[in-house]
Amino acid sequence: MDSKKKYYLSIVYIVAVMTMIFSMVALSTFAWFTSNQKVYTTTVNATTGSDDVKLLLGGTKDQLSENTCVITQDNMGDEIVLYPVSSADLKHFVAMEGSGTKATYKTVTDQDQYYYHGVFYLQALSDQKRQVTMYLDEREESLLEAVGNTEVLNASRFGLVINGQGRIITLTDENNAEKDQIENTYLNGEVVGQEQVITVDENGNPVAVSLQPLYMKDAAIQKHGETDVYPDYMYTITTNEIYTCDVYFYLEGTDKDCSDAVSFQQLDLAIHLAGVVG
Repeated sequence: MDSKKKYYLSIVYIVAVMTMIFSMVALSTFAWFTSNQKVYTTTVNATTGSDDVKLLLGGTKDQLSENTCVITQDNMGDEIVLYPVSSADLKHFVAMEGSGTKATYKTVTDQDQYYYHGVFYLQALSDQKRQVTMYLDEREESLLEAVGNTEVLNASRFGLVINGQGRIITLTDENNAEKDQIENTYLNGEVVGQEQVITVDENGNPVAVSLQPLYMKDAAIQKHGETDVYPDYMYTITTNEIYTCDVYFYLEGTDKDCSDAVSFQQLDLAIHLAGVVG
């Protein structure tokens, strides 16, 4: 991976600063506690280190620039209320209602307040057609940082889809103490496995499928001492094409850590992308 250093194109700092004000709410109709949050305008900052390939960002396709843009929130205006949901593909989300063997599930749309969905646009400009490999980058700071003496929920999930490429990323490989994992997820009377999530089949019925977790520490470039370690996880784009980039943040309802009683008053989401010319 060291050979990639000399091809290092740029770092796109997508500083999506989401100030989320949370208050803990105990709702009997949901399997776990939920956190109310308010998501404010998110911004995108871009820098480039190459003269022959420039990375542009924008909140709309017709307003791309090298510097700053606003990520467009795609659901429910400015306010989101996070409830436990489950997804296998970042396209179909299922809300988890009830608890224990009486739990029920319903498909939620992109206009529901159960999760955060934002959109921005990305383009690599060049005089010739070239391939650019894009990586998530955590060399300078973590993707999510809770403000103050608070913690990011272990059940938090992040997704970035570029050019139709994307996976569900688990932010941390930490778990709650067993005594704090107080809920099980049931489907048709059976406990859903630890590495299973719930989605919907072709008939709209909830089904459990296996999903191998991908942790952020394995999905982004990391700095180990003086060495930059590149992951296997990447996105590929072609110069001079405009790509839609979808950002997701949600609480995975099948995760037993979703019952965590830890919340946070403010959360900063800072997406950093590094581009490498092929």
